[in-house]
Amino acid sequence: MADSSVASVDGKGIVTAKSVGMTEVICTLGTGEVLSCMVNVKEGASPESIFLSKSNITLLPGEYSELDASVVPAGENDFIFYQSSDEDIAIVDQDGIITAVSPGVTVITAESESSAVSASCIVRVLSDSGYNDFGAQVKGVIYDASGEFMPNTAVEIKGRLTTEKLTTDSRGRFLFRSIGTGNYVLTVYTGVSDSESVSAGLVISSADVRISCICTENDLAVLYGAGTDSGRLLRDIELVQNRAELKTGDTYNIALVKVPSDASDDGIMFSSSDASVAEVDDEGRITALRDGAATVFISSSDGRIIKRFTVVVSQSGIGKFEWALIQLQLLLIIIVIALYYKIRAMKKKED
Repeated sequence: MADSSVASVDGKGIVTAKSVGMTEVICTLGTGEVLSCMVNVKEGASPESIFLSKSNITLLPGEYSELDASVVPAGENDFIFYQSSDEDIAIVDQDGIITAVSPGVTVITAESESSAVSASCIVRVLSDSGYNDFGAQVKGVIYDASGEFMPNTAVEIKGRLTTEKLTTDSRGRFLFRSIGTGNYVLTVYTGVSDSESVSAGLVISSADVRISCICTENDLAVLYGAGTDSGRLLRDIELVQNRAELKTGDTYNIALVKVPSDASDDGIMFSSSDASVAEVDDEGRITALRDGAATVFISSSDGRIIKRFTVVVSQSGIGKFEWALIQLQLLLIIIVIALYYKIRAMKKKED
């Protein structure tokens, strides 16, 4: 070994890197033949990205959730720093334990020590409202992002006084009985561990609640039922368009037609698969927030009808068409000015 401070080698030929640099490993065979190999020890590679176990978490005040972070590529050793954008809403320690403090929305950011890669998780803290004595019945169906039922899937409803967990049937249906009115966290477990889950807020304000849950990779959309069966039944929801490309800060109203148009069930619900990219209100008005893509789910009150509207958001700025118009206008101005001075020069010659 030419430089044992860079690397060492044992009697079995196993080389161990010690410090950055280059050295030569020399091996003498029993025949007297000498072989050598150059060893180049480099600094450890910086992580390319960070993977978080959850991108959306919904909690009640005083509750906590654990956020696991790992660097990509796997195996790289790097310290992860956690930080909350608003510690009045939720705090996070350096083990990734998030504690809800007060109602609101905050962003938990995980950042690597050695490079500028980071990942974020949106944390929503619901208000801890009061509860009535009577028990509500919560019926629901869980669909995946493609619209298929999610059978044999664990579902949990958690509130200040209640925590219940059950499994959906063969058609993705679940039923919670005797749930007091108030604010809850509804969690769908998509894997064997608690970290493999998505959650959303659930508001129970009547004795009979019907909901449809759209379970995506990063979020859970909860669409509420209207609780009435009177009048003509809504048979379909027709979208005028099913896609919109927006700039950050833009708004867009989803245009739709009820079939039949005089259906009494007007409890059409809207929910975004990623509210950090594009959020939607109860009237179907979309607001573009940051770069990315999101799906807006449009559902009938009983969950029988589900439509999807794709939203693609890019940074605001001057597009190619607008820039071409600006260049054309500048060219016209230059031509007009040139013609003005040319005509003026010709008149001076005539004089």
